[in-house]
Amino acid sequence: MSRFERLSVLDELFLHLEGPDTHMHVGGAAIFEGPPPDYEEVLDMVRGRLQLVPRFRQKLMTVPFGLGRPVWVDDTHFNLEYHVRHTALPSPGDDSKFRRLTARIMSQQLDRTKPLWEIWFAEGLTNDRFALISKTHHCLVDGVSGADIMSVILDLGPEPQQVEPKAWRPDPEPTPDQLLLDALRERLTSPAEIVRTLQSSVIDPGKIPNRLIESVRALASFVGGTLDFAPTSSLNQPIGPHRRFETVLVELAEIKRIKNALDGTVHDVVHGAAERVLDPLDLGELDEDRLEAPVRPDRLVERRGRREVERPPDEGGERAHALDQAVPDLAGVDDARLEGAHDLGRGRE
Repeated sequence: MSRFERLSVLDELFLHLEGPDTHMHVGGAAIFEGPPPDYEEVLDMVRGRLQLVPRFRQKLMTVPFGLGRPVWVDDTHFNLEYHVRHTALPSPGDDSKFRRLTARIMSQQLDRTKPLWEIWFAEGLTNDRFALISKTHHCLVDGVSGADIMSVILDLGPEPQQVEPKAWRPDPEPTPDQLLLDALRERLTSPAEIVRTLQSSVIDPGKIPNRLIESVRALASFVGGTLDFAPTSSLNQPIGPHRRFETVLVELAEIKRIKNALDGTVHDVVHGAAERVLDPLDLGELDEDRLEAPVRPDRLVERRGRREVERPPDEGGERAHALDQAVPDLAGVDDARLEGAHDLGRGRE
């Protein structure tokens, strides 16, 4: 048994999938009305909630020679001001400038030598507003409890959650020799690791490395038990390192009015609207009744009852989900679109 908590196979796969043009972080932007708080107040707020997500003060260390998956260790040089950054939009800080700022932040990959998250506190938005832009690596987000940094910073009601402060004392970082010995000890004492060792290319170069087999299995499980990737379409094209961030503002009251009139859900209305947007696009070869692969969310919350990737109970980290998100291909009136989305939603429950 390892002394350290290792990445799961799927979490390690998220690291391997990351490349110069393929970012593996997730993020979001929250805009607030009213005068912005002082930067020190933002730091104090985040500092007071970090104990609720202890992983956010940990970083990854790799095992020498790749003899084990990376492990989580306390960052003994953790610097909150590095992770919570302060910026301001040039006047006038309109929405287009805010979108460009968000896109620039999302285009930059996280530093793997530090805890894999950032929050940008942005001032200067028009109409007396400010924003928090968050960015977290896929392997860090806790998909089981939804315990991302933003979920513990923001309260559900006007009364803030009272968190009793606890002193944090990081454990010393292990040396590379300690990580190597720990990985070797785990291989000699764990039946699963013994099998991995016997299958490794160090002993038999003719065999496919077992970690590659594990990664392929994890990837297949993540995409729903199949490696049937999205078809060729105008949405599936080579990409570069830069990202574009766009928003559409819709009144929630109007969405609720539509879903109530059609006895549906907010989810149905959003997907009905998405189908209308997809109409003029060249989506390649598609099923007659569904627009399948072009709309594929990569994370779903467990409590929504979606398929989850199986893993041993002692492995932490991301418990990711995958779903081929179908959108109804219904021409004609809007209520037909939304009723079709509602039918598909009922079929997934």
